[in-house]
Amino acid sequence: MEYEPRGRLYEPHGGQEVPIGTRAVAEYSFPDYVYKRILYIEKAGRVQILRAAGLDKKYDMALVAGQGFATEAIRDLFESAEKGDYELYVLHEADRSGYGIARTLREETERMPGYSVDVVDIGLKLQDALDLGKIPETHTAKNRLDRKVEAQLSEVEREHFVGEERVHYENGKPKSTWIVKRVELNDLSSPELVEYVEKKLEEHGATEKVIPSEQDMPERAKKLYDDKLDAWVDVIIDELLGTKDLKSRLRDDFERRFKLQGARTWAATEFDKRDVKKSWREAVKATLQAAYEAKHQDALHEEVLEHLNKVGKAHADHQ
Repeated sequence: MEYEPRGRLYEPHGGQEVPIGTRAVAEYSFPDYVYKRILYIEKAGRVQILRAAGLDKKYDMALVAGQGFATEAIRDLFESAEKGDYELYVLHEADRSGYGIARTLREETERMPGYSVDVVDIGLKLQDALDLGKIPETHTAKNRLDRKVEAQLSEVEREHFVGEERVHYENGKPKSTWIVKRVELNDLSSPELVEYVEKKLEEHGATEKVIPSEQDMPERAKKLYDDKLDAWVDVIIDELLGTKDLKSRLRDDFERRFKLQGARTWAATEFDKRDVKKSWREAVKATLQAAYEAKHQDALHEEVLEHLNKVGKAHADHQ
C-alpha cells in the first residue's frame, strides 16, 4: 500500500524539503556530504524554531517534522539511514506518548516486526522538565500505559505517566480512563527549546562536521573552484564590457521589434494551432524564440559586435 505523506524532511544548508510518504522514501537518495545525522521531532511546529536557530546547519543535521508517532515511512527512512551510518535522534514530549514514540522509533511493533534501529533519545525527560521549573498539566488518557514503556520508567515518571484509573459507564458497559500528567514541548520557550536540544546533542557528541573523504575532496573542491572562477570571470567581463548597460539599452531598442502588444494573441495562437499542454508563459517564450531566430538574431548580433568594437577601441585609446 502507498500512504500519503505525514511528515517532512528538511535538509540543512539550503537542501531540499522532502515529504515523507512511502513512495517518497523509496525514491529518496541521501545526498553526499550534506548531513550526517537526522532528528525526528514529534511536534511539527517546533521544527521551524530549530531551523531559525540554525541548529540544522550547525550540527549538519536533517530535521524530520512528525505528527506524533512516527509513520512506517519515517521508520523506513531511519532504517535506510542507519545502513548509511547516519546518526539518528528523536525529540519528544515529557509524556507517556512521547516515551512511546521513542520506543517505537527504535524497536519493532506489530505492524513492523523485525524493525530495530539505534536511535538516540534526546527527548524532553520529565525530570529535565521539572528542573526547568515546568509544572506538569493533567489530562485524560483513554488507554493503559504501554507496559514496555512502563518497564523503562523511573519512579517519578511512573507516578506521572501510569495515572489513576477511573471507571465510568457507557451504554451500561464499564469504560476506563486514566488521569495522567505531562509536560509538552510547547511549554518550553523558543530559547529554552534550542538550548535544551543543543545541550543534548553536545552530551551525545554530535559535534563532528561533515567533510568529504580524502579521496572525494579533490574532485569536489575542483568543482567548487571551477564554479567560483566562472563567476569571478563573469563579473570582470561585465565590468570591462559594460554588459549591464548594453543589455538595458538593447532591451529597450528591440522591444518595438518584437511587438509585445500582441503577446495575448501569441498565447491564443499557440493553444489553437500547436500545443495546448503549454502554459501561457511557455507559449509566449516559444513565440519570442521563434521571432528571434527568424527575424532579429542577425540584428542583435551586429549590435553586440558593434558595442564590443567600441569598448575595444576605447581600451586601446586609453592604453
